[in-house]
Amino acid sequence: MNKIILTTLFFAVSLSVFSQRIIVFDSNNDTIVKKTSRPVEERNAIVWNLTAIGRGAVLFEYERKLHDYVHILGGAGITTVDLINELYRMFKSDLEGGFFGSGSSVGAGFMGELALKVFPKQSDDMDGFYVGPLYRFRNYNSTLKFSGKNYRQTSNFNDIALILGWQGTTYSDFFYNAFVGFGYGWGIHRGYKKVYPEGFEGILDPTGVQPFSERQNVILPIIGLTMGWVF
Repeated sequence: MNKIILTTLFFAVSLSVFSQRIIVFDSNNDTIVKKTSRPVEERNAIVWNLTAIGRGAVLFEYERKLHDYVHILGGAGITTVDLINELYRMFKSDLEGGFFGSGSSVGAGFMGELALKVFPKQSDDMDGFYVGPLYRFRNYNSTLKFSGKNYRQTSNFNDIALILGWQGTTYSDFFYNAFVGFGYGWGIHRGYKKVYPEGFEGILDPTGVQPFSERQNVILPIIGLTMGWVF
């Protein structure tokens, strides 16, 4: 009897460490009852999207594992300046109406995203290779100050893309995710341009401002890197 008890306890402790199977000795009927338990599985992740900084956003994401083949992701954050777009304007020497134009001040905006991740070979906890659609909305706000008045400028953009990537975790529950994608972006920028006397742009002071709108439609490459923790 003592040998049976010691053997049972040994296996119970050993297997419970690996969270696979627990063997319990039933002293009432001198039988061994076997119970199985699934290992603790990470099904959630909270991460920071590092590459969203290029779009002037501090973006945090929450990912939920629905089952071994499908995860869903949602993200939200605050925007300041679309740095990539403004660098493009500077390259074209076109700062009129931009957020870095003379007299402009930047306000806070919003960025949100949704994604579906499909794992062709199943996900091991939160790890694995995936492919899926991504949608993002980006809003930017600024104010043009002229002659004691404030003129609000806004930009709203939508991005859709197909992404593929790899994500994994370490023993300390640290989570990492790298992905690339290709898609399409569209949006509209509404702002104000300063008005100069005809033929004297850049020479005389502006006489006023006029509203304008500018639509953007671009082919959109995406490169991403996120880091966080799973639980």
